[in-house]
Amino acid sequence: MVTLALGAFLTRDQLGTVTIAVAVLNMAAMVQLLGVYDVLSRTRYDPLAFAGSLATMTLVTGLVVAALLAALAGPLAQLLGAPQAPGPIRAVALTLPFTAYLGIQFAYLHRRLDFKARLLPDAGSALVGAAVTVAAAAAGAGAWSLVAGVVVTAVLGPALALLGGVRVPLRWDRDHVAEALGWMKVVGPAALLGVLLLNIDYVVVTRVLGEAATGLYSYAYRFAFVPYIMVAVVLGGVAFPVYTRLMDDGGPAAVAPALTRLLHAQLAVVVGLYLLLALLAPRIVVIDVRWAPSAPVVTVLSLYGVLLCLVAAGHDATRAIGRPTAYLQAMALHVALLALFATVAVHAGGWSATGLPGTGPAAGVEPSVAAGIVGVAWAQVGAAAVTVLLVYLRLGRARVLQRRAVRALVGPLSAAALTGAGFVAVAEVAGLPADDSLPGLVVVALALSLTYGGVLLAVDRAAIGEIVGLLRGRRTAPAIAAATTTATT
Repeated sequence: MVTLALGAFLTRDQLGTVTIAVAVLNMAAMVQLLGVYDVLSRTRYDPLAFAGSLATMTLVTGLVVAALLAALAGPLAQLLGAPQAPGPIRAVALTLPFTAYLGIQFAYLHRRLDFKARLLPDAGSALVGAAVTVAAAAAGAGAWSLVAGVVVTAVLGPALALLGGVRVPLRWDRDHVAEALGWMKVVGPAALLGVLLLNIDYVVVTRVLGEAATGLYSYAYRFAFVPYIMVAVVLGGVAFPVYTRLMDDGGPAAVAPALTRLLHAQLAVVVGLYLLLALLAPRIVVIDVRWAPSAPVVTVLSLYGVLLCLVAAGHDATRAIGRPTAYLQAMALHVALLALFATVAVHAGGWSATGLPGTGPAAGVEPSVAAGIVGVAWAQVGAAAVTVLLVYLRLGRARVLQRRAVRALVGPLSAAALTGAGFVAVAEVAGLPADDSLPGLVVVALALSLTYGGVLLAVDRAAIGEIVGLLRGRRTAPAIAAATTTATT
C-alpha cells in the first residue's frame, strides 16, 4: 500500500530523495547492531540477562550514531549526490535508538522460537506507519510522508513489544560483552556488507544519474523486494534458530534435511511470485504512466529476486553451522561484484538506449538514463548468480546441501516455464487487456496465479505439501522433532 501511494503522490525526485535517506538509515542501523542477533541465538549464558547487556550496547551505539548522522547529514547528502536529502536524513536518524532496542527484543524472541510474539510489534507498527505514510502522501507531504511513516514505525515497534510482554531489562556484564564482541568481529562486518549490498546500487545510480533516476529504479526495486521480505526474510527468521538447535543435536547432517525442505517450499512460492511480477511489469502504468521506465527494471529484478532468496537461505545455513568466515567472504564478494558491475552498467546506458518505454523529451526521461537503471538491474543478477554458486558449492562441501535440494529447483522452474509459455501464447493468439486497465490487471494476475498453482500441483505435488506444512506450523524437517517447540510462519 505504501508503494502504491508513493507512486500515486510522489514525484520521481521526491522518491529518489527519500530512498537515499532510508538507505543511509539502513546502513547506520546495521552499524549499531553488527550481527548481535546471531550471538543471542548461540550463547550459553542466560538468554534474558545476555539480551539485557546487548540492549545496553546497542542503545549507546545507536545514540552515538544518530548524533553523528544528524551532524554530518549535509556533507553526506552532497557526497551521495542527493542535495535534497539532509533534512530527511536528520529526521530518520532519530529512529536509531528505538530500532536498537526493538532488534534485541526480536533477537530474544528468536532465541525462544517464539515467533507469534512478534506479530503485535511487527505488524502493528508496520500498519500504523503505513497508514501515516499514505495519509501524509495524499495530503501533499511529498518525501516527508515516508519519513513520517518510518519514524512512527520505529517508535511504535518497541512500545508494542513491551505492551506484549517482551521486556528486556538493561544491564551490563563484561563476560556477555566479551562474547558478543568476539562474535561481532567476524559476523559484524558481514552484516554491514549485507546492508551495503542492499543499498549500494542506489548510491551508484544517484551519483551518476541523479535523484529522479533513483526514484525510477527504487520504485521498481520496491516491488521486487516484496516477495523477498514476505518469504525469504520470514523463513530465514525461523530457519536460523532452528538450524542452530539442530546443530546442537546432530551437527551439519541434522541441518541438511531441514535446509532441503525449506528451499523446496521457499522456491515454490517465490518463483511464482516473481513470475507474476515479471509478466505484469508493463502494467505498472496502472499506478501512473510516469513509472513506465521502471517496468523493464521490475522484469530484470524479478530474476534477481529469486537469486537473492537463494543467497539468503544459503547464508542462514552457513552461519548456523558455525562458518562465519565463509559467510563474510561470500558477502564481500557479492558487494564487490555488485559495485563493479553496477558502476560499469550505469555508465554504459547508451548500449541499449532505444526502444525503452516511457522515455524521450515528452516523458522527461532520457533513454540513456532508463537504459542505465536497467543495466544496474542486470548487474544485480550477475553478482547474485556468482554468489549463489559460491555459497552452495561450500554448503555441498560441508555436507549440508543434499542432492534433493538441487532437484527442488526443477518443479517450480518447470511450472514457471509452462505458465510463462502459456501467457505468451494467449497474448499472441487472443490478446490481453490494455496495460493501463486496472480490471485487466486483476484478471490477468488471478489467471496467472491460478495457472501457476495448478501447474505446480501437477508437476511438483511435494512442493505444495511443504507449503501447506509450513502454513500449518509443521516442523521443517524430521530432526526438528528433537526440538522443544514448533516454528510457524
